[in-house]
Amino acid sequence: MTIVIQAKVFRRVYWVSGVLVAAGLIAFTWLRPHWTSEATVLIPDQQVPVISGLIASVAAQSGLDVGTQTGALEFLRDILTNEAILSTVTVAALPSSTGARRSLKDYYGVHESSIAQEAVLAARRLRSDLSVAINVSPATLDVHLTLRDSLLTREALRAVLAAADSANRVSRLRQATEVRESMENQVAAARSRLRHGEDSLESFLVANRSVTASPVLQTRLARLTRSVDISRQWLVNLELQLAQAQYAEAQQIPTIAYVVAPTDPVVRDLRSVRVAIALALLLVGLQAIFWYRGARTLKKSLPDDWTRFRNALAALSREDS
Repeated sequence: MTIVIQAKVFRRVYWVSGVLVAAGLIAFTWLRPHWTSEATVLIPDQQVPVISGLIASVAAQSGLDVGTQTGALEFLRDILTNEAILSTVTVAALPSSTGARRSLKDYYGVHESSIAQEAVLAARRLRSDLSVAINVSPATLDVHLTLRDSLLTREALRAVLAAADSANRVSRLRQATEVRESMENQVAAARSRLRHGEDSLESFLVANRSVTASPVLQTRLARLTRSVDISRQWLVNLELQLAQAQYAEAQQIPTIAYVVAPTDPVVRDLRSVRVAIALALLLVGLQAIFWYRGARTLKKSLPDDWTRFRNALAALSREDS
């Protein structure tokens, strides 16, 4: 009789505790709302003169990217999820729903011995809350950030996009500088070649006052004159390309254009609640499976001299039947 009463109490405690744990999981998730801010960006067309084939070939020989659209969105996505870029965002104080400015490292509760370690650890947490997806048609980038503070979510997303834009500008400026330096070297070489050709033509004319009587000298003079003309035209073309490269280097246009600016999170994100409900149902399901199948399996695995436990499991089985 005592064993049966204990079995009833155990059964009641078993099911009530399981249901309470499942309900507590759902309630905990519901009381900690998540908010998502969204933005859609694209790579704007470069507001500079069209890059010539000459500059493109020079950049290709140097292994440089001169701003073509190929892979631009992938490059921007890599910047947005770069740990070093995100680290600069996590230490900045941003507006929050509490009314006070708050940094992301404080939001994540990261406390380490140095600010650099805190920034890196917070950046890793931020990267897990950040979602970046590429749309092929149209060629845009969808960026989502989900946090538990609605105002902080929007401001953090703005800060991440601004940091990515700044890093992209620095990268393009470095590439434009390398292209400009390469063009300067080619212009210097072309000037030297033109000067050498003009010196050769001058020496030939000084040494040969009249070439009308000699076909050989006429051919030599025509060859030297043609070489100087080609070198001069090549130098003029290179100088124009150099001016274009210098102009491109001096530009400070944004590398990110907003199709949809970071939105105000007015509707809470229910994905975490759905996950909590699924986990709660799974927990209750596993509890039921263990109750109806686990007792029999456990009874078979107990030693024969554990009579008290075997009798308790037998009583639980009789209660179920």
